[in-house]
Amino acid sequence: MRLETFYAEVEQFLGHDKQKVMVVSGGWGVGKTHGWKVSLERFTPQQNYPIKYYAYISLFGLENVSALKTAAWINRVDFAKRTHPVSSETVSQALNSLKDVGLKTIGSLNFKNSGIGVSLNGLTEGLADGFVRDTLVCFDDLERAGERLSMSEILGYVSYLKERKECKIVILLNESELKGQEDRQDRFGTYRAHLEKVADVCLLFSPTSQDATEIGISTRHEHFEFVRNSCISLDITNIRTINRIDMICDRLVVELSKYEKRVIEHSIRFAVLFLYCKYQPNVAPDLGFILQYNKYTYELNLGNAFDNSSIIVSDKDAKNEEFRLTLQNYEYVGMTSFGKVIFDFINTGHLDQDWLFREAANLEAELKKGDRATEFRDAMKLVTSSFAPNDDQVLNGLAGAIRDNPSLISTDMLAEAVAIIRAIQPNYDMEGLIADYVDRSDADRNHWDISSEFNRGALSDPDIMAAFNRKFESFPDDRNLMDILVALGKGSGWSVEDIQYLSKRSPDDYYQLFSSLEGNELKLAVRGAFKFSDTYSNSNFETKVWQDATEAFRRLAERSPLNQIRAKKLGVKLYPPTAPPP
Repeated sequence: MRLETFYAEVEQFLGHDKQKVMVVSGGWGVGKTHGWKVSLERFTPQQNYPIKYYAYISLFGLENVSALKTAAWINRVDFAKRTHPVSSETVSQALNSLKDVGLKTIGSLNFKNSGIGVSLNGLTEGLADGFVRDTLVCFDDLERAGERLSMSEILGYVSYLKERKECKIVILLNESELKGQEDRQDRFGTYRAHLEKVADVCLLFSPTSQDATEIGISTRHEHFEFVRNSCISLDITNIRTINRIDMICDRLVVELSKYEKRVIEHSIRFAVLFLYCKYQPNVAPDLGFILQYNKYTYELNLGNAFDNSSIIVSDKDAKNEEFRLTLQNYEYVGMTSFGKVIFDFINTGHLDQDWLFREAANLEAELKKGDRATEFRDAMKLVTSSFAPNDDQVLNGLAGAIRDNPSLISTDMLAEAVAIIRAIQPNYDMEGLIADYVDRSDADRNHWDISSEFNRGALSDPDIMAAFNRKFESFPDDRNLMDILVALGKGSGWSVEDIQYLSKRSPDDYYQLFSSLEGNELKLAVRGAFKFSDTYSNSNFETKVWQDATEAFRRLAERSPLNQIRAKKLGVKLYPPTAPPP
């Protein structure tokens, strides 16, 4: 239901003489309370409107009818002026007029040795019973009422206000949540059994993602529309999730203000997706799938499956295909080094500014390089724009771009171009073309690492893999195991290349290192080695690091009982190397 439709339905209910009770149901976080409050603000009553007061009551934790009635009275405000009528003067007036209400509405009288006292619970319940009339009452959080306040008591009071007190009542609830409370009394059954007798109007509050973003995104900076469209692309309708997205994206916009617009939009796109997965795991794409996803690898494997006449054979396959389509529509290509920074921020709640700025600068440089790679893009347009017989033009354009601009051609672009050239001319001198790319490129050592998780999908061509490996081995690797672990232990930024380096170390390397360190360096190195043992990022590289470190500690612990105590003091759990951390 669009918000405007909801507002119109509420306005019709508020203005109707005979409709007394309206029930609004909707999922967690979709904005039922907000929608109701906006509807109320937009309503303009006619002259001589019979409702004089308004009371909003959250049933969350209310344990008895007395508390319910008291809340209805204490929370009353003047409907027209929105001012609170309960004050010392109004209470005094109420007490003076008790004779008109009837003593039986006050509650019981308690006779004490020192005199006569009036039960406060009975007094306030009596005042509420006597003075709550001609009131619009909103009962929110029906599914979260206290254990001792039964559904029959709540609906009975609603019916009493409707029939005896000339009140209008609105009930807001999450019907699905109420239905799922199997460990409590049959509240849902009672609710459904009495709903038809009590309610005059029942509405399902389910705003679209367009409506939800208008409510949930309050910051109207220049990137507002990009944040909003990212949420809409993922069909996010939970306003609480959108509120969190709004806050995180606002922080990123401020932090990255010195970088160009595209860098900020990259951060927003990552943040929206990761926050959606974190706070709505039951409906969002699986986080593990996203962390491992690579658009080019996945589509290549999908194409091979079609070539082999394969079909989706399991529920997991079907779910992954659904996730792929969602990510494709969202234009998500896969995790990057810049994306890792945003993921770490959302996962830990801490933003490493040095790491963010370093990766933002790298991304900006890469984007500017891409702007200059027009020759390659023009050649690729010839592939997709028509079915014209222009094979030679496509081949020469792609090969020329690889030779002329090797520093502007990413690994993915190279792999795609090589595959197309092979299809057009199988006997083409591919080794020579790839050699030109390698020789003329000014990329650093990490670019040529064929074990990189970002190269795994692109580097399936044997000629590319061989050339890259030769280039990679030509660089000296001056990184140090201890320095990387200590930096991780301090919480400093880390790169994918660091994790790949660590994953290539053996348990013996970790054993030798831990045996040689002392004091704070030992503590930091251990903390760095087990940094990923309790995170839900489960890449093979990260898993291997803490498993190898665990094996090293197991060997150290076997040397003496004292070493076992030391391992425990350092927080190391010596579970089997193939088992996940508890």
